[in-house]
Amino acid sequence: MIKNNQSRMINSLLEKLFKKVAIDRLLINKVEGNELLNNPEEVQNATAEHFRSQFKKRSFQKEGMTYEWEKVYSPIAEIKESYYKNLNKRITDKEWTLMLSKLKMNTAPGISGIGYVLIKQANVEIQVVFQNFASECIERREILLKWKIGQTYLIPKDTDWGFNLNNIRPIALLETFRKCTTKVFIIQLEK
Repeated sequence: MIKNNQSRMINSLLEKLFKKVAIDRLLINKVEGNELLNNPEEVQNATAEHFRSQFKKRSFQKEGMTYEWEKVYSPIAEIKESYYKNLNKRITDKEWTLMLSKLKMNTAPGISGIGYVLIKQANVEIQVVFQNFASECIERREILLKWKIGQTYLIPKDTDWGFNLNNIRPIALLETFRKCTTKVFIIQLEK
């Protein structure tokens, strides 16, 4: 662990607990008292319903909106359409290098397991392949289906989660190469 996994070693030495959420049972708060679900199908349905209610789709209706909110949603006159004219061009070496320099090295990778560390440390020939691939995505205006998939992890809040979904927070891990391509796109937009 000294060579390959220092964080795990330090956590072990400091006796830090690794908090992991395994949703194999749930505590449901009801008016008549708490109920512990342990049937896998019931647990799955209750979990899906909990997050469905938390992350419901917004219902945007422009009619009936107040004047203040209409101003917020109106196009900004100072932003010209010409700003977006060259956004689907090939990525330059300078843009790719700038994006690489801005990457944070301690972030979790997406489903592929490829993190920023691997992308940043690839040799020059591989960087050219990465740059060309990202350029093709931008020029064709196509995003890979696998880039649209995120992994959701549940992290307990400060307290022990106690089988209560209100005591955890979900985070989504997105594919890092998708984020690299997006970062280059933002660099182009900032120009």
